[in-house]
Amino acid sequence: MMRALLAALLLLPSAGGFAASGGRNVFDFLALDVGGKPLAMGGAFTGLADDINAMFYNPAGLGGIGDVQATLFYRKWLAQTGYSYAAVAGPVAGLGSFGGSLLQAGGPPIDSYDAEGNPNGTINPRGTVVALSWGRAVLPGVLAGATVKYAEEELAVSRSTAVLADLSVLADITGKIRAGFLVGNVGMAQGGSAPLTMRGGVSVSLLDRRLQGVAEATVAGRDDPQVMAGAEYRVVEPLALRAGYMMEMGGRDLGGMTGLTAGVGFRFGSISLDYAFTPLGELGNAHLIGVTYRAKGEVLR
Repeated sequence: MMRALLAALLLLPSAGGFAASGGRNVFDFLALDVGGKPLAMGGAFTGLADDINAMFYNPAGLGGIGDVQATLFYRKWLAQTGYSYAAVAGPVAGLGSFGGSLLQAGGPPIDSYDAEGNPNGTINPRGTVVALSWGRAVLPGVLAGATVKYAEEELAVSRSTAVLADLSVLADITGKIRAGFLVGNVGMAQGGSAPLTMRGGVSVSLLDRRLQGVAEATVAGRDDPQVMAGAEYRVVEPLALRAGYMMEMGGRDLGGMTGLTAGVGFRFGSISLDYAFTPLGELGNAHLIGVTYRAKGEVLR
């Protein structure tokens, strides 16, 4: 959990650390979770990856979507920070599925101080990731995928950039169980280093896929490993209830219901609305609201 908190709060502690010490970690915001369904299920989605959110967690899953999908969400985070995410993906005949996404994180202006504690203007923190993803079936029951992304982080006069790649696989173990693995943020960075990420997860689908359970372990950079688990139950076709839990091994306890996640999804024809709630103890609560559109057919035939 602390890894996720630090990632989201890159806009505040990184700014202060840079101003005071002349050095900082960069690209922590790459660890931010996306998507109402994955986040409400504890952030465990690598072993499921059954919709457009696969682009972030396991692009191999794109090879299994049979329609064009587009999603947009905003997550109100902590200390007046927040981030937004937009993506579109769809199948191309004979080539698998392709997608593109944009993530932007930002916050209010922050007062900056030099090493002596004197005012040094304000900082307008911003993080951006532009990504292109691909996934397709490579063997019966096995999907492979990749994402290439450009990341940029700006704080005052400091600007860090990176060109990174994610590689992943998703396999059907049985008709109800599948497993996925991702190696992420491999590449070149200027002005800092990106957190090398490894994700491994499994999922099980029951009751004609009305009930889905997920579990995952993640390691990102030097942060403590995380374990996550969650479930979705589709009560009726338009309504899905979701819950999950995130735990960082050795992480600091923030009190309250920290680690728990919950959410709900509504589907109206080709439109889905998603909400996710994340209590963060003494730091407050975070909310995500998103919309997804699905259209039958391929991008190109």
